[in-house]
Amino acid sequence: MKIYDCVIYNGEDHLLEIRLNELSAKVDFFVIVESDISFSGIKKSYRFNPDRFTAFKDKIRYVPIGDVRSKRHSAFEELHWQREWGMRDSVIKGLYDSDPDDIIILSDIDELPVFDSFDDSDVFIFKQIGCQFKFNLRNPGLDPFYGSQAIKFKHLGYPSEFRMFNEKHHGIKKYDQLVAKQITGGFHFSFCMSNEKILEKLKFYSHHERLSEASLNINFTTEHIDQCVKDRKDIFGGRFNYAQQSTELALIPNKILPKYVQQNMEKFKDYLA
Repeated sequence: MKIYDCVIYNGEDHLLEIRLNELSAKVDFFVIVESDISFSGIKKSYRFNPDRFTAFKDKIRYVPIGDVRSKRHSAFEELHWQREWGMRDSVIKGLYDSDPDDIIILSDIDELPVFDSFDDSDVFIFKQIGCQFKFNLRNPGLDPFYGSQAIKFKHLGYPSEFRMFNEKHHGIKKYDQLVAKQITGGFHFSFCMSNEKILEKLKFYSHHERLSEASLNINFTTEHIDQCVKDRKDIFGGRFNYAQQSTELALIPNKILPKYVQQNMEKFKDYLA
């Protein structure tokens, strides 16, 4: 049984470095999909540089794509969602030698799954710690976070649909009869990047409409981000939190962070509170 760790990527090299070092001993191949256009339709350059990750060159499968769109479901009506799901479906290009019982992990680059092994279940849902701005700042309003998912290749179908199936309002039922298991392990490192990258992400990502939501009344600037980090407050003022209505961020002990981060605290000091 082989394990494929698949992510969509946009230049978040510090998160990719952590991922490769944390998972390489357990993962056979890393499938990295990158587009030259953002979900919101902004043209960009490819950012993946294989020279930065030569230690993992035999395991990395890089999949560069253009403006690929997927529209098979009512949830895909808006172009930014079509681009996101098209990008997710492009993961298939890196799975060309998968066997039926191989495990396919699907994540965003900021979702890091932590696991020991996989049993005979068909589907695995990761219950992850939701963090924001810094690796050791937990957002109780988005914790637990159910991000990374894994499935046997023979059941995968379209990765975009598998990504959505656990959100029942989408009505995707093809996976409901499979044996699923929850794994408690991993992190969602949301907005754990520089201010410049955060502002770019807000313009690029599929939730970019949040920027103009009238109820927020937030001017997303470097000053706003700095103030949120200083006060340990959610970037959206708690507006999109679902676990609890909280705006506060809470420090977590460094000893529970990924081992590679613990071993390189100086290197990642800008991403630690």
